Amino acid sequence: MGDLQQTQAQALTPETMERLIVGGDLSKLTPAQRVEVYLARCEAAGLDPRTQPFAYLSLSGKLTLYATKTATDQLVANRRLSVQIVDRRHMTDAGLYEVIARVTHPDGRIVEDAGVVPISGLRGDSAANAILKAITKAKRRAVLSACGLGMLDETETDAIPGAVVTPAPVLEVTVTPAAPAPSADDQAKRRVLAEVGEYWSKLGWSPDTAKANLKAFTGKDRARECSLDELKAYVQRLDAQADASSYEDDDIDAAEFDGEAVPF
Repeated sequence: MGDLQQTQAQALTPETMERLIVGGDLSKLTPAQRVEVYLARCEAAGLDPRTQPFAYLSLSGKLTLYATKTATDQLVANRRLSVQIVDRRHMTDAGLYEVIARVTHPDGRIVEDAGVVPISGLRGDSAANAILKAITKAKRRAVLSACGLGMLDETETDAIPGAVVTPAPVLEVTVTPAAPAPSADDQAKRRVLAEVGEYWSKLGWSPDTAKANLKAFTGKDRARECSLDELKAYVQRLDAQADASSYEDDDIDAAEFDGEAVPF
């Protein structure tokens, strides 16, 4: 398949949807369209495509998807499903071993499905492995059925004559790292900056007057250029000015400033 890049899951394009519905054969799609389908199935089921929950199976001349162990494990965890074996029986005459699994949703809904394997003539480890496979098959089939995924499970692929497993495409999902959380000092500075703005508004100052007052007290043109300690001292000055019965602007000539926005 080659490495295919995809930044995020998205809805299928009309062309891809049409070719998928009409033919039902993924081999007829381009590599990019197959990635579209793969990501769309993952998104619809709530699965992480980077873990390759699906793989390709060539069956009767058509390429289709089947669910891997990763898919069913994620479905159980993500949807908080309860899975239990409710029945098992050895059908001696038919040479088969059948296991019934039950999946219960958090809301109480129940879905059951079966896993059947041939066991005639098997003894020891071979018989034990066959029984374990029946249990696994029953559980996974029940999970897929409960989640509405009408596809084969990987435990079934080796029992289908002529079926050929094909690796899933290598997906390179670009994840944008989250911005680092602001430090305690940054958070404190933001709070003090907000206080400065509130005082300027309370004093009824124009941007020019605010800039002039800030410059006179801190020597800085913008509040963001001040250190946290400088801002705290400036807030104390503003508080005193706001409480004063009369306000004098310290003989600052606001006209010498250029009238830009409030100096944050």
